[in-house]
Amino acid sequence: MSKLSKKEYVSALRSLARFLESRPDLDTPSAYPSVYLSDWDVPVEKQKEWFKQQARALKGAKKFYDGSLMSLEVEGKNWRLTVSVNREAVCKKVSTGRYRTIPGRVVPERTEEIFDYECPESLLKPQQ
Repeated sequence: MSKLSKKEYVSALRSLARFLESRPDLDTPSAYPSVYLSDWDVPVEKQKEWFKQQARALKGAKKFYDGSLMSLEVEGKNWRLTVSVNREAVCKKVSTGRYRTIPGRVVPERTEEIFDYECPESLLKPQQ
């Protein structure tokens, strides 16, 4: 499937709404609907700029981290929009230490690195 234009994307959402309205017996989730936009189809070298563009467009969005993802979230009255990117696209992954695992019957003891992310520049800062 090729990437939709914004107009086509909005039209597809309206089509989905009409489909749901036409099926009164179809059970819908109790949670409010959400749309999830991600960097999956954005080339790696363009992900940082893509996410900065999304951040500028979503002024006031709540920023949060979930493992290797950085996300922005905006909530409306009965909906949620989440935009996510791989944290390494916008932040620097740095080692902050090591820990030793407890050996088990199947997995031998080993030392693993502990990582954190340094995000030095604001994503909402205007371009120079």
